[in-house]
Amino acid sequence: MSKVDMVRRALEASHAVELVLLEERYGWPSIVGNNAIDAGARFAIHIAPVGDFHRNPNEMRFQNPGSNRPVSDDDGIPVLLGIEDSEEPILLVAADAQSRVGRTTRFSVRIEKSMIPKARQEGAAVFTNGSGERITAFRAEFLPSFLAATAAGYELPATRLNEISDASGLRDENTDAAAERARRAASILIRDQTFGAKVRDAYGHRCAMCGLAAGLTVGAHIYPASAPGSPYTTDNGVCLCENHHRAYDAFKIWFDPATFEIRVHPDVIAEAGGDPYLKAFLDVTFDTLKVPTDPAKKPSAQYVNQRRQYFDKDYDWLGNT
Repeated sequence: MSKVDMVRRALEASHAVELVLLEERYGWPSIVGNNAIDAGARFAIHIAPVGDFHRNPNEMRFQNPGSNRPVSDDDGIPVLLGIEDSEEPILLVAADAQSRVGRTTRFSVRIEKSMIPKARQEGAAVFTNGSGERITAFRAEFLPSFLAATAAGYELPATRLNEISDASGLRDENTDAAAERARRAASILIRDQTFGAKVRDAYGHRCAMCGLAAGLTVGAHIYPASAPGSPYTTDNGVCLCENHHRAYDAFKIWFDPATFEIRVHPDVIAEAGGDPYLKAFLDVTFDTLKVPTDPAKKPSAQYVNQRRQYFDKDYDWLGNT
């Protein structure tokens, strides 16, 4: 089987209409687009068959075609994959492509043989080799999520994929319907997590309402992800600590879309008069939201107003402001 055929086989096994083979290029690499991320997103996919490593019966490997065939990043985000299709479901094994860009020597990616049945049964498996490199084996249905995570600089969360495989019925049913449920759930997971990372980066990982950092913040949607047409863009997010996130989701705190002035529900202010812990919470809350300096990353007035309209009665306490 040629390397282009392997790329085609991986794309077909993913059942993902958003993945498009843009340029074949003999399969080392082939250029693939993921239209769910961006119409211009391009991935330089380098693929090779996973086979037995005869020096060690407990290992398998895949490798580049030979010397002077380096991994390239000229026309897309580099991706290095092995394909194991000796039986269904088809598995893909991902290694670090970036560290091998431009390397002209022959290389092999070694993996533990036990990863293969584990990934087939559970959905995904992770192995860290002696060099500290993280190798991930996953069912082909998760390829769109892997590419989205790679584009965002995020590692595919094998444990969460296994949970998705359980919840979707993929482990037990192994049907097209279960595979589609798993694929969609994984795509949402990666989209949520990469969105959160982008929002936290925009705010320097500090809560916009109190300044707390120390890895204790989340990227929260303004116009909620469950609402129709809610985008996963930085201007539809705000970085909050867990306490301010809970208060925001409970409609106890608000910020003005024009001035970014923070307002607190009157009942919370009244209760703080007899609760020193709640008063301490309000004492550290800023008067004005601390927003990114980049205008494109600041909360959009459109999404702030859409949030208020979407939840309607929950914001009656704001009056006519």
